[in-house]
Amino acid sequence: MKRNSSTLALIAASALLGSSLAHAQTKDPCGARQIDLPSSNHSIVTHIVEWDPDADGPQRPLLVYGAPASEGYVPDYLVAWDGVNDVSLGDAVWGSVTAIGVWNGVLVVSGWMTLPGQPQVDTIATFDGATWHAIGNPSPQDWTNGLLDFRGDFVATGWFADADGNFVSGVMRFDGSNWEPLGGGTNGDVVWACMLGDELVVSGSLTSAGGVETGGLAAWNGKAWRPVADPSTPYTLALAALDNTLYAAVREDEVSWSVRRWDGTAWTDVRLPEEIMWYSLTQMLAVNGELYVAANYWCQGGGGGGFPGVPPCFPPPPVLLRWTDAGWEWQDTPWTVGWYTALGAYGPELVVGRRGERRYGWALSSVGRVLPSGVPWFVDQPRDATLELGTTVRFTAATVTGYDTDGAVSFQWQRNGEPIVDGPGGASAGGGTVSNASGVFDISFSTTLTIANAGASDAGEYRCVMTNSCGTVESAFARLASVTKCRADFNADATVNSTDVSDFINQWFLDQIEATLITDWDGNGVVNSTDVSNSSTPGSTTPPRGAGNRFGYLPLSTCSYVCELLPPPSHRARSMSISQLLFNRHRGSAARPLSGGCSR
Repeated sequence: MKRNSSTLALIAASALLGSSLAHAQTKDPCGARQIDLPSSNHSIVTHIVEWDPDADGPQRPLLVYGAPASEGYVPDYLVAWDGVNDVSLGDAVWGSVTAIGVWNGVLVVSGWMTLPGQPQVDTIATFDGATWHAIGNPSPQDWTNGLLDFRGDFVATGWFADADGNFVSGVMRFDGSNWEPLGGGTNGDVVWACMLGDELVVSGSLTSAGGVETGGLAAWNGKAWRPVADPSTPYTLALAALDNTLYAAVREDEVSWSVRRWDGTAWTDVRLPEEIMWYSLTQMLAVNGELYVAANYWCQGGGGGGFPGVPPCFPPPPVLLRWTDAGWEWQDTPWTVGWYTALGAYGPELVVGRRGERRYGWALSSVGRVLPSGVPWFVDQPRDATLELGTTVRFTAATVTGYDTDGAVSFQWQRNGEPIVDGPGGASAGGGTVSNASGVFDISFSTTLTIANAGASDAGEYRCVMTNSCGTVESAFARLASVTKCRADFNADATVNSTDVSDFINQWFLDQIEATLITDWDGNGVVNSTDVSNSSTPGSTTPPRGAGNRFGYLPLSTCSYVCELLPPPSHRARSMSISQLLFNRHRGSAARPLSGGCSR
């Protein structure tokens, strides 16, 4: 697609803008929407990644974005956002960011970093959620533009040269202490990289990789390089992988570009709308199972708009396209001035780096979110928990801002698919006391269900249901499971001995002070002297005889102590008392380990 005269360009741009505005007037209020992040700065964001600091732990995933040093002043060119607020990324200050990635669960950043009391250094550094560790650059002279995890290997892409300026490779691997060209390296720089199945695909000015002629597209399988397609494939401007299919934006000639799809055998042209001929590609990215393309209209002469001697330019808005089975679909956005600088993802949302109009001598920039619909989503899911009688159980779920513009987002917790209510037995008959079973999300956009003095009947599957004016969404289920253990082993060290007695007595006194029920051994809802003296059979000081009862008891002729093999059906089930433990300890002087129930 080639650019023609500026007159035709303005006509096409005007028609495009008019079409977009007409579509916006009939926009579905619960359809896709776009909002800016609350934090904005004067830098031009070029890298956006999502990073979860603790994998499946309680911390929210973070949206991390950065920019190289540019016009204006920015205190820190690296920013993180947790779905509600900006958060700190340790004590490092980044004076410039050239790439961001995630490797083995840690955040990795390339650029100029300053730590307290130390000079600024040009380096690649890792951040584990608490501390930054500089690991050095891949080469004495370099420009790193990509950082990624390939099967546990840390890989950097860009342009890398030795101290004398001699080119080394466009892709490097870190082995834990040193950098080396990946698989022998490439003979040209690498501009784009993505994972296609279990292979790493790179593109750029290279023509060979590891000594193999590849053209501008090469794939690394962990052992060897191979050409992805015909080495004569035109220069690739961007790469993206979707459903094990490679999409490449390729330069057709000096003034035109197109998108092609590689199915492993041949290229297929993914026809772009005619209006795109007036635009230049920014980035292509697969997000939540969909392919997006961002492009900007570049004015002849560079634009200007505020600088002496440079005529003003009034280009049409930047373009954001989404690929569907029916073709390309225009994405309406409120960002009508400036151009797009980066694409990223946060959960199901597309994230767009944007450079706006010029003010006060520099360009105002921001990061915007493209919400796929008006229905909220869970940034933090409830997690499985263990039920120990008399303790407090908590489940937490969280969403992000932006879904409460047409009314609050409410929540309702459920157990086994049924709504929970506040108060005693709110989750189950005879169960613990429930609080925060339902309500409206506050400014933290997080909710925690609490069950105090949990009972065995509270075991089950819990989930959170969120609702706003656009719809309802359910979290994943989290399982609350009873612990099957020998109650005589009070301190759970897998051995029944005198420390279980002393630990029980210590906890019994704490229960008196703190009004807790951990040592309510007879399950009558009160911690008193009977919990120390009573046996499992009321009025008796010896354990039950026979083949055992429904609470899992075994006779003393079988075991050296009585043990609870099954979780009791309620917190009122009788179990072994301390007097029984002492009686059983008298039958054998050595501590007896537990092994799946009772041991002789």
